[in-house]
Amino acid sequence: MYAARSRPGPGAPPRPSPACGRGPRRSPPRRPWCSSGSPPPPPPPPPPRPVPPTPPRPVLPPRRPR
Repeated sequence: MYAARSRPGPGAPPRPSPACGRGPRRSPPRRPWCSSGSPPPPPPPPPPRPVPPTPPRPVLPPRRPR
């Protein structure tokens, strides 16, 4: 698990998200929502995967009673 020292304390400022670059030194920000403050739009749902047809099960002969 994470080390205790990497967890910010209750009085620590919120850590910037890694998607916003490496701090305010980067200009302009690569992600437009970092400067506007609005969350990014949700990604489009992935296309449904085609389900391969299941092969027909072989018909077993009736079992003889022992």
